[in-house]
Amino acid sequence: MDCRNCINKLCYINKNCNPSWLEYVESHKTRKYYSAESLVFSAGDIVAGIYVICSGGAKIIMNNSEEGKRIIRFGGKGQVLGHRGLSSEMVYSVSAITIENTELAYIPNEVFFKLLKENPD
Repeated sequence: MDCRNCINKLCYINKNCNPSWLEYVESHKTRKYYSAESLVFSAGDIVAGIYVICSGGAKIIMNNSEEGKRIIRFGGKGQVLGHRGLSSEMVYSVSAITIENTELAYIPNEVFFKLLKENPD
């Protein structure tokens, strides 16, 4: 999906990014396609970027030694995955698994941080 003409007004990037920056996003993001039940990232992985769901969906899972795996939320079209890892440690604290065929936009950290700085909304 092309950010410059995306019709999903719930998308975090589309909703909060100045239109003049959508070209920048488009030229720096990577599209990734996952089949259902595919691992996007795992708790403990180093955070190199964030993901925006273009289509499909994912479940966010926390591994708890006492309870096992626990779904903490579902993400759908336009939502961000991986933001919980943006901390001083830069490690994902949760895992993300697709629940259906899913298209994700992957935005590397340096691009995402620049977007945050230049688009404070």
